[in-house]
Amino acid sequence: MALRINRMDLRHCRIWLIVLAVMAAVDGRAVDSQLQYRDGHLWLELRGTPNVRVDIRTRREVEATNWEAAGQVYLHQGMAEVELAVGEEMGFFDVAEDSEDLKPMSDPPNLVWCRAGTFTMGSAEDETRPNLNWHMVSEVPATVVTLTHGFWIGAYELTQREYLDVVGNNPSYFTNAPNHLDLPSDRLTWNQASNYCALLARRERLAGRLPEGYTYRLPTEAEWEYACRAGTTNRFYFGDYPDYWNRPANTPLGQHSWYYQNSRKTVHPPGEKLPNPWGLYDLYGNVCEWVIDHAAPYPGGHVTNYVATSAINIRGESFTNAAPAPWSTMSIYRSGNWNDTDLRGQGSPARIAGWRTTFWQNLGLRIVLGPVLPGVWTYRGE
Repeated sequence: MALRINRMDLRHCRIWLIVLAVMAAVDGRAVDSQLQYRDGHLWLELRGTPNVRVDIRTRREVEATNWEAAGQVYLHQGMAEVELAVGEEMGFFDVAEDSEDLKPMSDPPNLVWCRAGTFTMGSAEDETRPNLNWHMVSEVPATVVTLTHGFWIGAYELTQREYLDVVGNNPSYFTNAPNHLDLPSDRLTWNQASNYCALLARRERLAGRLPEGYTYRLPTEAEWEYACRAGTTNRFYFGDYPDYWNRPANTPLGQHSWYYQNSRKTVHPPGEKLPNPWGLYDLYGNVCEWVIDHAAPYPGGHVTNYVATSAINIRGESFTNAAPAPWSTMSIYRSGNWNDTDLRGQGSPARIAGWRTTFWQNLGLRIVLGPVLPGVWTYRGE
């Protein structure tokens, strides 16, 4: 069902009300839609399933074959109101629920919502190289992962200011610059990164700012790559460049990443490079970012809500193209960093392993506000 609106209607009707029942595109439930004209403005009032996303579409003529996206809104508390722009001729409007996208509250500052979905994690061919960087972990086999719940992830890497505000100390190496509090937090061990998330979650829960069933934590490795790829399937979210690691100047990598050749041997404030399609910055370079997962090989096939929690002790070439190591004591970090000379550590599927007590001046984090993971994320804070 669609409604045609034009300027003449508004001139002849000072106050008018039309109630629509538009069937949802996915599950057949109706979105109650109501148009109101108030003080020269046209409003679309929507009521439906709490927290569901509603897509608003338009087309100029009823005979047109394609609808065009005109916007979207989430029905927090089961309702929302959208102002419609009024032109000389607006055409036809349609609204529909997307029942697979449920967002439990409005976006917190500097967090980006990632809806539930399915993607391919890892690579068909491995990018690691024998013995040149023995911490690099195999990206194969490619594994299809379905995430059944949406989550928020930081648009930016965590800053020293944010870490200091929650924990009360600042372990970072880069503290001499006048703007050092606006630089990414660095020299973070996995334990320190986890402790920050636990303390933040405790503070926000006491303040009543956490939705039911959600907590602040590290991302799972699958969540990180899903958000990084942002619907793309290439090595980088901006495309494939087979010689990127050898000639980065011939690629757009420098527009998106800080690495050894362009960083001037230092970390940089988050957000100075171009973002990915979902509005996330510094996913390549600047500082590496811890994830929850133990270092473990991908399972292959199709899995749901993948996270590597087992202390798997797999050595040598069966796990990575590198030297043997006690992998059961290691976790994964992503992103690459400002000091990368081997740029194969960058890219959406690139994986690096480090001991949970490792601290370097290129190790930081990007927070997630995501579903509680019983038995997986048990860190409670110091």
